Amino acid sequence: MRHNPVCESNQANEQAVRGLAGFGQIDNAEEHRYANEESPYLLEATGQAPPEDVGGVDGYIDFHNIMQNPKHEDYEQMKQWAGYWNLELSDWERRPQVIFRW
Repeated sequence: MRHNPVCESNQANEQAVRGLAGFGQIDNAEEHRYANEESPYLLEATGQAPPEDVGGVDGYIDFHNIMQNPKHEDYEQMKQWAGYWNLELSDWERRPQVIFRW
């Protein structure tokens, strides 16, 4: 079966990408196996990007929880570190489902 991974609009052909798994030959001496793996991605968002060096998804979740609770022991330190960053995702409760599903 021949796959055409790019359609006319230069976007990935979903069917070809989903079916991508097999063998690839990098040079004459070695054969390498490759396969598709699922990975999380963000489809839409509002508000600011997370602060620099927040620590990935887990770090951002911790940071977000601390910034929502002014009584948290690390709140003042995080607030100072984050500078002018503020929480402005009005629908945050729906967003973690995408993150936690992975």
